[in-house]
This record gives sequence, C-alpha cells and structure tokens, in this order.
Amino acid sequence: MANSSDTARQVSNLLLAPAMWISSSVPMIFDVGRSISEQSDYNDTLLVPAGIAFSIWFPIFVGCIAYGIIQMLPANKSRAIFRDVGWLTAGSFALITLWGYMAAFPPPAVSAWGTALVFIPAMLLICAAVVKLTARKAELSAPEGVMIYIPLSLLAGWCSIAVFLNWAQLGVHGPIGFGMSETMVCLLTLAAALAWITFIIHKTGGNRAYTFAPVWGLAFLAATRLSADAPNMTIAVAAGIGAIVLIGSALMAGRRARLTTL
Repeated sequence: MANSSDTARQVSNLLLAPAMWISSSVPMIFDVGRSISEQSDYNDTLLVPAGIAFSIWFPIFVGCIAYGIIQMLPANKSRAIFRDVGWLTAGSFALITLWGYMAAFPPPAVSAWGTALVFIPAMLLICAAVVKLTARKAELSAPEGVMIYIPLSLLAGWCSIAVFLNWAQLGVHGPIGFGMSETMVCLLTLAAALAWITFIIHKTGGNRAYTFAPVWGLAFLAATRLSADAPNMTIAVAAGIGAIVLIGSALMAGRRARLTTL
C-alpha cells in the first residue's frame, strides 16, 4: 500500500538526480564560482588523474536521472526494492549536490574541508544502497539492471575512490599530513581507498560496474603520473597494482557468489 512517504521518496530522487548534474555545472554555465577542474587544480596532488577520467560523471548523471524517472513510475511507488534503497540514494544525491556547491563557492580553504566532510556520508549512503540493491538484484528486470543497477553502482564506485582523493588534498596541502612527503601521503591514502573498495566489492559479490569506476580512475592516474613533466613511478606503479588487485578481487568475489547460489 502506497503512502505519503513513498511520494516524498520518489519526488526526492526525481529532483535530486538532475540536481547533482546542475550543481557541478553552474560555474561552467553561468561563469560564477570555480569549476570542478579548477577546484582540482587548486588542490592538485599526485592522486589527481587526467581530466578525461572525470568524464565518467556523464554516464553516471544520465543513469541516475533514468533511475529517478523509473522509480517515479506509479507501478514502482510501493515496490519493496525502491523502498529499501530510495532514501539512501536520495540522501547521497542531496549530499553530492551540496558537494558541487561547496567545491564552487566557499573560499578555497573552507571548500577543501567542506567537500571532504560532505563526501564521506554521500559515499557511505550510495554504497549502502548498492549493497542492498545487490542483495535484491533478482527483483530487477533486465532493463532496470542497465538503467538502475549499473549507474548507481558506477556512482558508488567512483565516490569510493574520489572521497579518498578529496582527503588526500588535506594531507598534502592541509594540516593532516603530519610532515610526511606528498608521495607518502598519497600512498597511504591510496592504500586506504583500495581497502575500502575491496571490502565493498566483496559485499556486492564482485559487482563489475562498481569495480569498473575505481579501476578507470586508477588507470588514468597511472598514465598521468607516467606522462607528467615530473613523473612519479611510485604512484604510477601503486595505481597499476591497485587496479589489478581490484580486478582480481572482483573475479574472486564473483566466483564465490556464484558458488554460494549453486
């Protein structure tokens, strides 16, 4: 039986999915504030990949809007799977929208802390949603798998690595580096990211879409560090090994998940 909470959940996801895209596009459209690339340049670290890596946001935004439309359909209003994940996705979308404005408008020092703090719950919420969605994946039709499961998984995967890149800025340019070299700060941050991503990979039975997003970022990170004016082989090799570890983890987790269903 549908209720008012279902309507609020549906409308929230329908509106907040495009709001994420809008918040990150305001500086480019209206020439106010800092663009996402300008924010990255201001807080550049050895963990920032080439700009093309961020193009992954386009299919994520489009897919999340498709999810918002599909879950808004009357037939989906009281479906258990959407009730199970809907408020998690809406919360994550809202925080990612806030992240876009935090990146663009506050003074750089405030922006660095604000984006880092906002990104943590945004990432945790979308990862929780994808873990729940994976457990109920059989309830999705094949088209819903493409238009819901894949984009939400990509978002969770990209946020899972991006949140650590965000905190690396504070380690390199802020007070939490404790005097370590930039390379050491970035290596420790990368190790923490790989540990978290591997954990979620196993929680989702080797979700390939989730795995693809950080592997995409790590591949461009390795290429960027190799082709930079001042190459950093340590970070390049670590990124390459990290990508291989994640792929291997996904294959192992997927095999285990298939065996448990036999």
